[in-house]
Amino acid sequence: MAEVCNLTQNAKIDALYCISHVSNEVCKIFAALTIPPEDVTEGFVREVRNAIFEPLSTEQLQQMVPTCIRLVFKAAELLGEYYPGRPLHMNTYTTYNKFLVAYGPSLIVALDERKLVQRQEYLVKIKALWEVDFPRMHDELIRYLETRGKGLMTEPGIEIQQFFQEEDTFLDMRNAE
Repeated sequence: MAEVCNLTQNAKIDALYCISHVSNEVCKIFAALTIPPEDVTEGFVREVRNAIFEPLSTEQLQQMVPTCIRLVFKAAELLGEYYPGRPLHMNTYTTYNKFLVAYGPSLIVALDERKLVQRQEYLVKIKALWEVDFPRMHDELIRYLETRGKGLMTEPGIEIQQFFQEEDTFLDMRNAE
């Protein structure tokens, strides 16, 4: 997984494990929901966010923010919806984020092991399993980091900017839903 995403630093590999843990925990919680997803309140989401992120260290959370963004871009790239040098639309980003939350970083490996047509078929198959409107992981991480103190997004923000510069890209938010 780390190799496919070109994440070689120990902190980034740890972030992959943390993202996998978060994905597993979110899926357990949402699978056990007895209310319809459209009735989920911001208060409920805040409780879930706090329960899932609280055991993680601030450094782990900071490493997870740019890592999850890279993973979403990688999923979009593997499915032919993103190419370095071009922007990724926020709606597309949000779609692949849902898959990342539902299936964790192992999704990237599963996609990488297939050819493009097989990747698309695989995604159609797994899409039917999760219709939950998961929040964007990086947004939830940022919200939680804000509860731990000010200035904690400085380093992750710089890393995200560097990623966008390296890839010559950005998130296109025009007409985003």
